[in-house]
Amino acid sequence: MHNRAVHNMGILYIKKEVLPPWQTGITLVGNTVGTRIRRARIAMNMTIKDLVRASGLSEFTIINIEHDKENPSLPTLKILSNTLGITVSELGSFNLLPENTIPEKLTKARLMLGMNKTQFAKFVGVDQTTVRFWERGKQAPQKNCLKNLSLKILNLGFKL
Repeated sequence: MHNRAVHNMGILYIKKEVLPPWQTGITLVGNTVGTRIRRARIAMNMTIKDLVRASGLSEFTIINIEHDKENPSLPTLKILSNTLGITVSELGSFNLLPENTIPEKLTKARLMLGMNKTQFAKFVGVDQTTVRFWERGKQAPQKNCLKNLSLKILNLGFKL
């Protein structure tokens, strides 16, 4: 990091600048969504402009996400995932979510599949309200439904 003086309305600010990684002495620290996206972009030798063109997202959005000023929505994560060739689960670190209870397991499975509640409900064959109740622990899935769900998720390479 380098410090740079920035003048704004007669006030002097010291702005920390992070140089591009291809310049010496830079290490990306942290395990945030923004850092993971930036690491993936750099690993593919892409500039922010390249990612903008490839993903169709705005430069403003990508910069804010990479600097952890904005949390990407699930659809945005899916776009970045497809563009960068990394799973939604890796970008969102959904594999680190707890899975001690059925609601936690269901939420984790849904997020690892990159689905919102509506998509997951359709995938499972129930309505969105049911999924919401399951994830909040207000209602438990019936055994036959849970078994079918486990089989569907196992077929996609995940466990429930």
